[in-house]
Amino acid sequence: MIILFIVILSTLSQNLKINIFNVDQADSELILFPSG
Repeated sequence: MIILFIVILSTLSQNLKINIFNVDQADSELILFPSG
C-alpha cells in the first residue's frame, strides 16, 4: 500500500513538472511574440 502511494506521488510530481514546464514555455512564447 505504501509503495502504491509512493508511485502515485511520483507520477503526480512528474505531471506537475511537465505542466509547469509547458506553462513556462507558453509564457516565454508570449514574451517573445506578444499579441498586438
